[in-house]
Amino acid sequence: MSAIANPKGELQEWLQAGSTEPPHYRMVSATGPDHDREFECIVLHEGEELARGQGKSKKTAETNAALAALELLKQKQADSGGKPPRRKRKPKAAPKTASHEKPV
Repeated sequence: MSAIANPKGELQEWLQAGSTEPPHYRMVSATGPDHDREFECIVLHEGEELARGQGKSKKTAETNAALAALELLKQKQADSGGKPPRRKRKPKAAPKTASHEKPV
């Protein structure tokens, strides 16, 4: 995989090509002594875990999770014949009527 300058931003763009919901990051563990911590984060999208990442800081762990998610998504795209992700459409809400109007 080539070097990506901003993995979290690229992941957000990739996911928002098919959804309006951005990715969310959650720290799941911090181990080791205070002077030598190891963090583990997960990246979630629409409630589903996409990938995990580890690092010596929360930021590094999130970046590594984003890189792992991008790698996974790109592999899924290649396996599906190169089709990009599809945008999920929200159902249209019924038009609002003024309180004095009766619905038709």
